[in-house]
Amino acid sequence: MEILYRVLKPNEDPSNGIKADDPYADYTVMQHVGKGTYLNTQFISTSKTSEAMKVFAEHTKQYAKNEGTIGTRKIVEVDVRILRQYVPDCIYIDLTDQAVLNKYIPNLPNKLNTSARNFAHAFEEVLLQPVIKQPSQLDTTGKWIQPILPGIIPPQCIKVIGCV
Repeated sequence: MEILYRVLKPNEDPSNGIKADDPYADYTVMQHVGKGTYLNTQFISTSKTSEAMKVFAEHTKQYAKNEGTIGTRKIVEVDVRILRQYVPDCIYIDLTDQAVLNKYIPNLPNKLNTSARNFAHAFEEVLLQPVIKQPSQLDTTGKWIQPILPGIIPPQCIKVIGCV
């Protein structure tokens, strides 16, 4: 996994980096993948291949049209090697790996699970959660915790390759 692909939202400017809609959200992977377009989650969706990203772009055309954004969505590459240099604690959830998919979206006979698994497969989804781990500290109960701050996918990792 050296390059990942993303269709940017109209409000995303790659020169400012890419951040999650709500870095402090607490959604599950299944909720994000199953309903992500309609939720503000802590994850950033990418596709493992440009072909899968094109499938996603086609799938979301109607949503984009309803939002008045058709034809203005940029397609970008995210260079994972550079991302690891800038955000070494970035969390990668590669749903193309069957064991990872089964862990986060179990194969259960209900609509949300089935939809999420189908989307993850069709779009070859890899979720990113750029975080910056902070030194451990004592919380108010005397327990040691390691705070995590939200990060971004820095612009140095992003290359615009087209538009849909």
